[in-house]
Amino acid sequence: MNRPDTKTVLMFALSADAFVEDERLSAESGMNGHFAKPVDFAALQRSIGKFLRQRRG
Repeated sequence: MNRPDTKTVLMFALSADAFVEDERLSAESGMNGHFAKPVDFAALQRSIGKFLRQRRG
């Protein structure tokens, strides 16, 4: 997206589609991650933590 706030808002795709192509399309769309159902909440928590730690520097 062509907006300045898109760099500060974490966006994760949540989808029933779990193919590598779906993950690639999410990344190309600017998503920070792609999670397929059923959601692995521990993996989601790790991903969010990773991005938050990167922002702190």
